[in-house]
Amino acid sequence: MKIKIVIAILLFSSSLKSQEGWVTQQGPSSVHELYDVYAINSAIAFAVGDSCKIIKTTDGGENWRYVYLSDSKTQYLYSIFFSDSLHGWAVGGVWWEKSTILKTDDCGETWYEQTCDAIVPLYAVFFVDAYIGWIAGDSGTILKTIDGGNTWMKKESGTQYNTLKDIYFFNSNNGYIVGKDGGWGHVKYGVILKTSDGGETWTHQTSDNLNSMCFLDEKNGWIIGVPYENYPPNVRSVLYFTNNGGDAWETITINGYALNSLFFVDTNKGWAVGNNIILNTIDSGKTWTKQFQKDGYSDYLHSIFFVDKNTGWAIGFQGASSIGRLGSILKTNNGGLSNIVNPEITNPKKFCLFQNYPNPFNSTTDINFDLSKTSKVTLMIYDVFGREVETLSEGVFSVGRHKVSWSVNNIPSGLYFYKIETEDFVEVRKMILQK
Repeated sequence: MKIKIVIAILLFSSSLKSQEGWVTQQGPSSVHELYDVYAINSAIAFAVGDSCKIIKTTDGGENWRYVYLSDSKTQYLYSIFFSDSLHGWAVGGVWWEKSTILKTDDCGETWYEQTCDAIVPLYAVFFVDAYIGWIAGDSGTILKTIDGGNTWMKKESGTQYNTLKDIYFFNSNNGYIVGKDGGWGHVKYGVILKTSDGGETWTHQTSDNLNSMCFLDEKNGWIIGVPYENYPPNVRSVLYFTNNGGDAWETITINGYALNSLFFVDTNKGWAVGNNIILNTIDSGKTWTKQFQKDGYSDYLHSIFFVDKNTGWAIGFQGASSIGRLGSILKTNNGGLSNIVNPEITNPKKFCLFQNYPNPFNSTTDINFDLSKTSKVTLMIYDVFGREVETLSEGVFSVGRHKVSWSVNNIPSGLYFYKIETEDFVEVRKMILQK
């Protein structure tokens, strides 16, 4: 299997402050950490988390309520999936108790336990219809059902030392499972498993530690993970991309972030989440822009899910310690776009760089620009001697009006210049920093 290696350009503005694209929603106060989110449509969504809890919204996230509460204080639910609007499953567990499998037949209003022989945490569940499904978990565990989960059969994965993190099947025969090292030092690599016989046998490919995947069809898919040794200051993620059904994978390095989950709505547009970060791509993952990040330690995001190109949720937790954690729910209704100044200006007739505002400014100023076509944009700041002060933004922007904010730290007062450059347009304007 061929692997082509390239380096991604992580595109971001170090001072992009606008967060209108992602809005915090309020979940039940006793939810401390959420691990997975699944939405049936733009109104109905679910999230699962610590203490074996399931929460649900029927109004797009304005209100969240419990639909399953367990007496267990040690069990966790890590994954939730619906085969249709009625039938869904949630899975989890811990090492010292029997694995947890829950099922609903009424759109998540009531849940009941299903039995299996596994005694490991289960991290992923996937169904192709209301009857045929798979579960993956620790120690290379793979379970399969053909009767909606009434009985679960264990399947050999050949990866007893790997923790299997995500599943995707195109039909009852063809699918993938991905995972990471098991954490005991037995192996120092992740794995990509592929089956063409419903999970009876699997082909193996070693990889980086893998957390999540998304396929649009049997040809186009993405997998996100991190290297085995991934420590500051060299934190990074690795994206695997295929457009030929996994015959070959292109790997793209995303520097600066350890990413946990990703989701694509078409062959170009997708999102990825990690520690206090939401990234977006519009070119199949080759380049990424920062959509959400708060100052300081805030939202650690485990999972992201979109129902269409505009409506999506990202979930995780807020807080630095397990004692002070609170479940985190973020929602967008516009694809996470926070740098569009006026959504009605969707098709400008020409390129334009506007005067920054305010000007003069003290600490922060906004720079607006119009693009008449999707373009790769570089926005630079220079001092009066022509020396580069900062690359404010570098990335692919869609047609429309955009805003980037410059927040000044440890830079003296004076005259500065900002320059925009695309394939078809270059313009320079001046601004005054007055502290």
